[in-house]
Amino acid sequence: MVGSESFNVQAGDNGRYTAVLDIDESSAQELVRVKAKGLDTLNPGVEFVSQLSSVEKLLAQAGDDKTLDSNDNFGVNITNVTTAEFALLTRDGKEPASEAELDSALLNVDADEKIQLATLIKIVVDNPDYSLPEGVNSTLELVANEQVAKQFEEEVTEKDPEIIEKTKKEIIRKILNL
Repeated sequence: MVGSESFNVQAGDNGRYTAVLDIDESSAQELVRVKAKGLDTLNPGVEFVSQLSSVEKLLAQAGDDKTLDSNDNFGVNITNVTTAEFALLTRDGKEPASEAELDSALLNVDADEKIQLATLIKIVVDNPDYSLPEGVNSTLELVANEQVAKQFEEEVTEKDPEIIEKTKKEIIRKILNL
């Protein structure tokens, strides 16, 4: 999504996707948001989001080949962590509309809370013993609402007091490439 314009692509079996965007220069300051949804047959309720910077900044990161990949900007990987970050960015009900607003909002994201929310998402997605709570339709919805996330966290902890810390350590190891 660039501004209000959407582009749909299908990811391959490995989760990789390619989107060729033909964007007018007037959209250079627009923010880019990437969303991924799981297939209803395999991963119902899985919805990941990554909020990227402006088109102009992403083009600069892409370099001469004008191809942006995770080596240029890790945010093109749409993950539980980027989804948790997006949820925290937008919890006040307002989405950043400019690079300055995004940068300011990112400064207010609590890293520990982001990892905690990413952990809850990972538990739902990767562990067959857990599913989205009743009335919650997606992983994004789960973490976008602070009270819903806290209640789910309590239910998970009650069922398995160690799974949150164990899963959190897995996420941190992956982030640090350990």
